[in-house]
Amino acid sequence: MVFFYLPEHSFPSDPLEKMWREELPFQFRGPNIGDQAWVYYTWHLLTRAGVRCQLTTQFPSHGIVLMWNAALLKEPLSPDVFLVDIATYLYPHPKAGCCLVQNRALAQQLPNSLFVPHWPQPSLQPRELKRSTRFENICFLGEFANCAPELQSEEWFEKLRHELGLFFELRGHDQWHNYRDVDAVVAVRSFSKEEYLFKPPTKLYNAWLAGVPFIGGFDSAFAADGIAGKNYLVAQSQQDVFDHLKHLKEDLSFRTNLIDHGLQASKYITKEATLRFWKKLVEETLPTIASGRK
Repeated sequence: MVFFYLPEHSFPSDPLEKMWREELPFQFRGPNIGDQAWVYYTWHLLTRAGVRCQLTTQFPSHGIVLMWNAALLKEPLSPDVFLVDIATYLYPHPKAGCCLVQNRALAQQLPNSLFVPHWPQPSLQPRELKRSTRFENICFLGEFANCAPELQSEEWFEKLRHELGLFFELRGHDQWHNYRDVDAVVAVRSFSKEEYLFKPPTKLYNAWLAGVPFIGGFDSAFAADGIAGKNYLVAQSQQDVFDHLKHLKEDLSFRTNLIDHGLQASKYITKEATLRFWKKLVEETLPTIASGRK
């Protein structure tokens, strides 16, 4: 049997459950985001799809048990448990039989690990077709702490307005699903060469799904899933971001090709594709791995 373990304090609120059931816009955020996005939401979608698995608040004494960041686990492990650690920001539990990570580059470095794509932004609203060739609104969609400080200054905003006629906006959590009026996404955490191995490529995925060109930093997740220059752009400095935006504004063919290649890549990371991935993982891959390690 496959169990999804969720501590009782991590259960979503009734309003959030209602949003999930009715597929209303919501955000993955808050103190229990990992448990809710990786455990509860995944279990919720799998059971709706008819996959046999069980949600439990009591840590099981047997079976395949999926848990978010199992390094936090206090309970001793039964020898009859095959622990699957969904390791999104901590290194895996030392007794985990398998770990799931959200960065393909990290999966290549960690033993006994599998890459699992994060769910795309729920109820994502793509860029409106009526915007056509307009190129004005540049956005960062995410926690503001995850945007390079150089891209949050008034001097930067004014430079884009004055020299390129572009408007840069930092969008809060209530707008993370809304790409209707977005003409390009900039998602640079820093201009260092930090790989951010525990960070997912979600911002890139969402831009692809929304039909919007994407400029990112050196994130290993972007490099592992995307092709720089073909379906996204890499910026090493604030000037690089400026030059990329100028190129996108002035060269419609270049911009269109970047968007088209992103849309082609997005076929593999839709909600439906991710659900198929999880279904195979729970019904075939994990039972096979678990049986082979008994």
